[in-house]
Amino acid sequence: MTSETSIDVREVIFINPDAESGYDGLPASVGEAADGAVTLLQNGQVPTRKGLWRVLKGKLRGIGELRINDGTNTFRVYVWLGCEPALYVLDAGMKKSPTGSEIPQWQQDRLEERRERAAKDCADSADLEQAFLERAARREQHEQGAG
Repeated sequence: MTSETSIDVREVIFINPDAESGYDGLPASVGEAADGAVTLLQNGQVPTRKGLWRVLKGKLRGIGELRINDGTNTFRVYVWLGCEPALYVLDAGMKKSPTGSEIPQWQQDRLEERRERAAKDCADSADLEQAFLERAARREQHEQGAG
């Protein structure tokens, strides 16, 4: 996850306090799995564990879903990668669908609205570009020091 000294390619941004609180409220083992997957996504990689990652289609196109099982419960983290300098966490929490991998209509509507807000935030934010450039400089220094 992103920190002040991060060398990750993308900044992690929670679209609102509810998304951050949902993410922070994940059980410890689920949170660790989510952190690992988000770090991969931040750095241009895709989680390879079967069933962990999928890109949604239809009206939710462009939103990614992390599905993490913890015993009898399934948790989901929804992210948007449509902004090069950032990875937006749109929602996180226990699976809400009554059957299978369906996403309830109210949650689809919320994800659409949050994706639109993230796109607007990305388009309006010069700070993201500055943070991206600072991380790129830190990565370069890190790689030169390691080489």
